[in-house]
Amino acid sequence: MDRYDEAVAYLREHPTEIGGIWYFPRRHAAGCLFAFLSPDSRRKHAGNECGCPTMVKSGHYEAWTPELTAFVRSADIPADGRLTRPEHLDTFAEIQRLADKTIRNMA
Repeated sequence: MDRYDEAVAYLREHPTEIGGIWYFPRRHAAGCLFAFLSPDSRRKHAGNECGCPTMVKSGHYEAWTPELTAFVRSADIPADGRLTRPEHLDTFAEIQRLADKTIRNMA
């Protein structure tokens, strides 16, 4: 079990907290699911601005790489984080694990 599994489990038990944690991801451990898709999980990195999964899905922002951007845009998640439901959480975890492997060197 990794931190994403723990975040999914927590939010499944507390689904009414999804919106607040999505909006302020750094304030809760489960916010790791909604981290910005940059090497340091911050919005701005090395002069570039990256979005979180829903921002990338909406088409308004990119992820750090074109491949990660394409993956997120094809993923079954909402383009508005306020519409995130428990059934989307595993996909958010999958996106963050891919970011860890491909841009954060955490694999």
